Amino acid sequence: MNLEQFKIDLAVGVRRALERIGNTELIGEKIMIPCRGGEVDIYLYRAKRQLAPVLFDLHGGGFVYGHGADEELFCDCLRKDLDINVISINYRKAPKFPYPAAVEDVFDVICHWKEHAAEYQMDGERMAIIGHSAGGNLAAVAAMMGKESGKYQLRCQILNYPFLDVLSNPADKPKYPEALPVLLIKTFSELYARPEDRALPHISPALCSQDQLKGLPPAAVLVAEYDSLRQEGERYGELLRQAGVPVTVRCIQGIGHGFIEHYFARGVYDRMPEEPQSILPQDIDEKIAAAMEVIEETLNKYLLETAAEAHDKYRVKG
Repeated sequence: MNLEQFKIDLAVGVRRALERIGNTELIGEKIMIPCRGGEVDIYLYRAKRQLAPVLFDLHGGGFVYGHGADEELFCDCLRKDLDINVISINYRKAPKFPYPAAVEDVFDVICHWKEHAAEYQMDGERMAIIGHSAGGNLAAVAAMMGKESGKYQLRCQILNYPFLDVLSNPADKPKYPEALPVLLIKTFSELYARPEDRALPHISPALCSQDQLKGLPPAAVLVAEYDSLRQEGERYGELLRQAGVPVTVRCIQGIGHGFIEHYFARGVYDRMPEEPQSILPQDIDEKIAAAMEVIEETLNKYLLETAAEAHDKYRVKG
């Protein structure tokens, strides 16, 4: 299959996916948030308690496909386990909206939420972000933009098998039977950003300088053993460590790219052309438990414990 035919088939798959999502009953509360590009729909999973912290979730899909609502079983799981507010952002996607549309959407939603947190009875000072694959890229960039702009400061960032190097030739990335096809990665890169822009830190965080990484929020980077994106995730974790950022890097053995999303998927999407089929191993529950342990420990340490301390101090003063 050539690249142009692949793009056509991809567009057909995206259209069918959107048709199906419109017929699916969702758990999350859909809210439209004003952004510089118009409005962005988010899906809110509310904590039971008031003034609970906020976790923003960013789906994967190579900046091209995927939908915020497709994350809802994962988001609802974290909401129930930790009693936090979880917000899945349905950012704009390429090729109709290439870079910087998705970056702007995520940044604008976080800024809006911080400014209006009291109206939603949430803690706008206690916010974190988690992203999967391309969403991991956007989560890393959102953490940078918060620091650079001074508009917000995230408590932590969690990057699941992140796509952090859009510049390098996909053919030079590690290859496994379970790995993402070279053509797939190449298509995502071409549709998302112009060649002359792909080395920018807001497109390829793995190419950031130490100065750009210093002062970023604590991070957890989860990678998969048989993932073509594994090395760039591990490299980014090491760069963060060298910049003095507290970071945990964990490789989940015996599994390929996207395993968390595949596990929690609602099944509302058709498989994209030539995307490797999700053949989950028999011990998938153990692998998911290992990944969720890292995710929830990170949130407990940087989002919940600090929030609990703040509320305790406030209660004592009152």
